[in-house]
Amino acid sequence: MANEGNDIDSDLPDLGDIDLKQLLSLDSTVLAHSIARIIAEAEDPRGAIAGFDSSI
Repeated sequence: MANEGNDIDSDLPDLGDIDLKQLLSLDSTVLAHSIARIIAEAEDPRGAIAGFDSSI
């Protein structure tokens, strides 16, 4: 997933070409824990709306 033609300067690393399984193999990193949490939340969508609080 190359961002050809984008001339945006950023200090963030481009992880677009790295496989998620490869990132998850970095067991004790914050990034791996965050990805695992996102995957777990995606597998149980009920949790995504359980914290919804309308302020209207």
